[in-house]
Amino acid sequence: MKLLNILLGVGGLVSAGTEQRPEMTKVDYQKVYIENPIDVMPTSREGGWTANKNLVEKNKRWLSQKDESKEIVKKMINIKNTIPMTPHGVFRFVDGSDYCWIFYPYDSEEDEEGPIMQFAEHLADYFYERCAVATLDLAYPSNRFMFGYMIDDTPMLFVKKPGADVSMLNGHFEQGSFTLKDWNEWGFRVTTDKLEDDFDGEMKKILDKVYEPQSTFQKTNSVYMEWYGRGNEELYKEKSGANQVMVDYIQKNAKETDEESGEEKQMKMTKPEAFKWFESQTEFILAELQSSGYRIEPQPLPSLAPLFKKFRDEL
Repeated sequence: MKLLNILLGVGGLVSAGTEQRPEMTKVDYQKVYIENPIDVMPTSREGGWTANKNLVEKNKRWLSQKDESKEIVKKMINIKNTIPMTPHGVFRFVDGSDYCWIFYPYDSEEDEEGPIMQFAEHLADYFYERCAVATLDLAYPSNRFMFGYMIDDTPMLFVKKPGADVSMLNGHFEQGSFTLKDWNEWGFRVTTDKLEDDFDGEMKKILDKVYEPQSTFQKTNSVYMEWYGRGNEELYKEKSGANQVMVDYIQKNAKETDEESGEEKQMKMTKPEAFKWFESQTEFILAELQSSGYRIEPQPLPSLAPLFKKFRDEL
C-alpha cells in the first residue's frame, strides 16, 4: 500500500508518477459510474466474485443513454470540493478514511438542476475543511440498489462518523453487489422533516456530533482532503504540498528494527494502524506543517444565513 494512500485514507484519486494530474481536469462520469462496481475488487475479473447481471445491464443502459439528464450528471460530479459517490467509491475512498462524511442524495433524472446544484455547492462551502461532502446520484442503478432504502424523501443527508476503523460496508457481497451495514453502526440520517423543522440547528448538530469530537490530528488532516485541489492550481499546490509534508514525515519516522538483520526498515501498517501512529505523532506533525508554512486549523466556519437560499425559499 502506498504511503500516500495510507495517509489520505481514501485510496488516492491520482496514481504516483502519472503525467497528468486528474485533480486539475474535469471528472468523466463514465469513469465514475462503471458497469460493474465490484470490478474494483482485485479478484473480480478472475471469477472470484459473481456479478449481479441484472444490475450490470441496468448500469449499461443508464450509461448509454444520452439525454438531457446527463448534462446534470456532468455538472453535479464536478462541483468543487465534493466527490461523487458510488458503491465502489465507498470501498475505495470512504471506508478507511479518518474524517467525517456528509452524503447528499439526489436524482439527476427527476430533480431540477438549479436546486440540487446549489444545495450541493452550499454543503461543500459549509463543511469545507471539516467533513468530506459526497454527492450521491440515485439515477445510477447501483447507487439506487445500495443506498435507496435509506432515502424516504429529499432533500436529506446521511452522515458517517469519523475514524479509519468505522466501516460502512458489509464484509460480504449480497446479490452481487456491495451492501451497507445498518446505518446506526456507522452514522445517522438527517431526514427531510428534520431539515424543514430546524435547518440551521440540524446543520450545526452534525458538526457537534461528528466533527467537534475528533482529535487534533483528524481535524488537521481534514483541512487537506485530496480532491480539494481539483480544478484549482493554487489550491492543489496547497493541499498536495501539505500532504507531501506528512508523507515525508511518515517515511522518515515510521521505522522498526528488522529482527533478522537488526537494521531499520519501513513499518508496515494497515490504514487504522497508520492513523493511530499519526495520532501519537500529532505534536511533531503539526510543527512540521507550521514550519513549512501550512495551516493546522480550518478556515472559519461560514455563516449559514446566506446559504441554501433556494431550499429556504421553498419552506
